Amino acid sequence: MTTERRLPATPERLRVLYVQPSDQFGGEERHLVTTVPLLAAYGIDALPLVGASQAIRDWLAERGVGDVAFSAEFPGHWQPVRGIRRIGLPWRYRACRDRIAQAIADLVRSRGIDLIYAAMPFAWAAATPVARRLGIPIVWRAGGPVYLGGRLLGRAVLAPWAALHPPDLLICSSEMVRDTFAGVVRAPRIAVLNGVDTGYLDPRRVNVTPRPADEMTVGFAGRLVARKGIEDLIAAAARMARSHPGVRFLIAGDGERRARYEALARRLGAERNVRFAGFVADMRRFYAECDVLALPSYSEGASMVVLEAMAMGCTVVASDIPSLRELIRADLDGIIVGTGDVPGLESALIALYGDGERRRALGTAARARVCERFSAEAVSARIARLLHEVASSHRKQTTERTDGTDQPF
Repeated sequence: MTTERRLPATPERLRVLYVQPSDQFGGEERHLVTTVPLLAAYGIDALPLVGASQAIRDWLAERGVGDVAFSAEFPGHWQPVRGIRRIGLPWRYRACRDRIAQAIADLVRSRGIDLIYAAMPFAWAAATPVARRLGIPIVWRAGGPVYLGGRLLGRAVLAPWAALHPPDLLICSSEMVRDTFAGVVRAPRIAVLNGVDTGYLDPRRVNVTPRPADEMTVGFAGRLVARKGIEDLIAAAARMARSHPGVRFLIAGDGERRARYEALARRLGAERNVRFAGFVADMRRFYAECDVLALPSYSEGASMVVLEAMAMGCTVVASDIPSLRELIRADLDGIIVGTGDVPGLESALIALYGDGERRRALGTAARARVCERFSAEAVSARIARLLHEVASSHRKQTTERTDGTDQPF
């Protein structure tokens, strides 16, 4: 990733509504919090519309962003629905979508919004018809691959809807994510890999108590959902509970499967060396307290957790999926293990436990790679340039339609 040239000053700044459904913990929320404060330097005045979790507002406030639109109408924090009651979920989502769509329309009118930047499928569904009705461009952001109840189902559901409601541009968080949307979203697709604030995420800025040489902390951070491979991590922890009691596992995040994973840890005998920390507000301290960051996922975009951990000098052990190979060079600045390979994951962690010098070398190389290739400022500059280009193209097309220059004689 090359550093983008800063856009020249323009007489008109672009007012962007950044629509982000926000749970308590996720890469897309982290991306917004990292990017929004930097967009102003590139001619973008971004107004985040977030919810239903309040946590993202606190993160934005820490970065100096106080102008935030919040709505509790976004889906989230619902009680699990099982059995025949699941039949009513589509109507529940539709009601939420309609209320968010109205909030979007109100903000576009009241704040003079020039463009909508919508992250995740729910935001696409709520915002795209509004943008078309009000005559402003819309850009979608895809932080992960096509995944709506499964990739095949996701494609079957999204493709016909996107054919009727295409965006002006789809910005994808990795090359792999871009490829999964081929034939699904018939609009220009561009990959812009995520970036992190390496000034803020600097291990030298956090004081932690040194750990004894015979201890190692393995961290995991993310939503507690099936595709993250948490069952594999717990299985590896259980195998190491007796043979390597000095290795501790710290799982940050929450989700509908938390109770199931806690029960699995107890059943496998890993309750002694696995701790579920729940939602963690201070992620910088979390990374500083970890020697290793493990992400045995089956599906990812350009993982913000991996990039943040690398910036903090953690050794990353990640599963062998295309999007993570875009971030990590195996055995140079991280370790790649087979997807679903619990013995392989265990072996990698045991090897790192016994070789502190290698952990430190990989962590140093990881931070250097992030500083060189995954700068938040460079990413923000490129996103800003793309948003300016979409808005400019839209204005030109609107002018042509208005003055009739695109009409045949």
